[in-house]
Amino acid sequence: MLPRAPAPPGPLQLPRRPPAWAEDEARLLQALREAAGRDEAVFAKANAISLAQLRALEGRGQSAFYSEDIKAQLGRRLLQRLGYTAEQAFAQATLPCQPPEATTPSDGVQERNPGRPIG
Repeated sequence: MLPRAPAPPGPLQLPRRPPAWAEDEARLLQALREAAGRDEAVFAKANAISLAQLRALEGRGQSAFYSEDIKAQLGRRLLQRLGYTAEQAFAQATLPCQPPEATTPSDGVQERNPGRPIG
């Protein structure tokens, strides 16, 4: 007879999942896309998604996704492509509806070649 394997030390702790796609994120995605001057059809095509999926992500249509997890994952990826980082999201208690301010070299960022003037 084979010896029994020891029992696990306790209940399995699964990693905490981010919440589903929120209404604030939907408004933020739309605000960032519009601030970037991107038409919804052009933006959807450039990101290989349907117009129905973009509208669902922006809260203006029925869900066009297999699951809420897939919708949230794609939405957060689009936010990143528009310049919104995970650090910005975690640094704030609620997501703003205004697009983040862009940083430019005139904000004090140095180029790699300090001999060349910036600009």
